[in-house]
Amino acid sequence: MQSKHSLTYLIGRGFPGIINFFSLALYSRLLSTNEYGKYALIIASIALMNTSLYQWVRLSLLRHLPSCNTEEKKNELYSSVAIGFLLSSTISVLITTLYYLLNDDKIEKIFLLLGLLILWLEAIIELGLENYRSNLQPKKYSITFSTKSLLTIIFGCTFAYLNYGEKGLLYGIVVGDLLVEGEIITLIGK
Repeated sequence: MQSKHSLTYLIGRGFPGIINFFSLALYSRLLSTNEYGKYALIIASIALMNTSLYQWVRLSLLRHLPSCNTEEKKNELYSSVAIGFLLSSTISVLITTLYYLLNDDKIEKIFLLLGLLILWLEAIIELGLENYRSNLQPKKYSITFSTKSLLTIIFGCTFAYLNYGEKGLLYGIVVGDLLVEGEIITLIGK
């Protein structure tokens, strides 16, 4: 059983990794150097904030969910996770606002708004993935993560091809994440 789960998780992490690796070739053809640089900076900033602000919430879910043996305890944990998520989201708004106010190079507001939206969507999706992992649901985990990677690249490349530039890739992430997030909410509710 453990080796089957391990193989499923390996595929579930490996396939999106391969997709993301090949997406670099697509992105470099669709965007100028300047556009790709902006995109990479925004994605790196999102990843840093995601790790700094939301990792503790995911780890608490992963650590405590297996010990919740009643629905009441699970609901209590989910409430605590929701409060942690809201706290981290509030901090992310404060950091982004301070960055905008204190930075001399005024970045376009759309990039800050898209960055915040992507940060929150990614954090929610990763919470859903941790929920699957905690409940030993490797198939749902793998399908969700792979679908997210495919959708964000398909939509991102489509928007970039339609001359939206780096914003197109960010729009693609938002659309792909929203579609996957709806699926996560549906599956967790079952």
